[in-house]
Amino acid sequence: MLQTATSQDIGLRSDPEDAPLQTAVISETQRTPQTVESLQNVEEAHNTPEQTLNRRKRRAYRRNLKKAAIKIASINIRGYGGNGQSHHPENKWNHINQVMREKKIAILAIQETHLDETRQRQLHQLFGKRMKIYYSSNLETPTRKEGVAIVINKQLLDTTQTQEKSIIPGRAMMIKTKWHRDKSIKILTVYAPNDYGENKDFWLQIGEYFRNNPTQKPDIMLGDFNMVENAMDRLPMHGDQEEILNQFDNLKLELRLSDGWHNTFPDHKTFTFTQNNEVHSQSRIDRIYTTNNILKTAREWQIEISGIPHADHRMVSVKITDDNTPEIGQGRWSIPIHLIKDKPLQTYIQERGKEIEEKISRCINQRTNDQNPQVIYAAFKKDIKDMARRREKAIVPKIIQQI
Repeated sequence: MLQTATSQDIGLRSDPEDAPLQTAVISETQRTPQTVESLQNVEEAHNTPEQTLNRRKRRAYRRNLKKAAIKIASINIRGYGGNGQSHHPENKWNHINQVMREKKIAILAIQETHLDETRQRQLHQLFGKRMKIYYSSNLETPTRKEGVAIVINKQLLDTTQTQEKSIIPGRAMMIKTKWHRDKSIKILTVYAPNDYGENKDFWLQIGEYFRNNPTQKPDIMLGDFNMVENAMDRLPMHGDQEEILNQFDNLKLELRLSDGWHNTFPDHKTFTFTQNNEVHSQSRIDRIYTTNNILKTAREWQIEISGIPHADHRMVSVKITDDNTPEIGQGRWSIPIHLIKDKPLQTYIQERGKEIEEKISRCINQRTNDQNPQVIYAAFKKDIKDMARRREKAIVPKIIQQI
């Protein structure tokens, strides 16, 4: 029987490690080498990435935290790897850190993590500058089976106000974190049991939790569902038991979530997991569900190989956008600074400028719809713009050759 959270532990809890550091102000008369060194050690231990970076990196850090579009992904990694050693070269978290950096993933949900408090602490020592790991583990054997986690890329999102909640230990957890400006997002990750009976009860228990805590309903639900809604999501094609589908449908309706990939590609067959059996059956059991508001602006739905060793599932991902963000175009084109001193361009502008002055002076007393100062000057600007672009294409290859 799956274990759920108790009624006394309903609210999302904040991480004390991410609380703002409160330090006392020491007067000049109180400052001794010992007190100054002590304060420096405390500050270095608790500073956020923004506080420890240099000025240029701090600006980039703040700019990233204001991004209205972030990438969210999910992957079943099938265990910890590296014989349980965090420093082992085959430890899967080395690759997770690399994947999040290269693919610019802001939030990564992970299933079958086999994490405990010791492993979490070791991983934070190794990758704490980039990753903040929130996890829920199996209560009996946390390092041998099950386990879910949500990892936040600290270089893309602020984790100081993130709250976490374990709903079913080792199977379901959620976080609430700050996203864009004052906007927050609630994310639920699941690792559903493979057994049919336990799978059905799993969705029932999650539904009961959110009926008791309606204000905590997630904006996104993602993970390894170990079931499919449509027969076309399995190869060979076949559907799952009706009792499971009914319980899952009830949960979807209650949370008002829908399958983003299926809504975007309703007739497309793609699978996330291949079984190691005689027929090599495939299924799309890894999915991302979102609310309608998020689905409207979501884009770049992907199913791809993660590159994490011995992970037998593909990674699913999506980029979500703040629906209140105004659309920003490419802006007005201007002549690049390095072309201002380009002699051929300068000569061309001067010669064309003299010709335009003569044309304008001739048409002052003989103004027509086709020949007037406004039309002539507009054509002149377009001509110079086209010439500048041609010169830019000619100059850049020369620079590359010199390099």
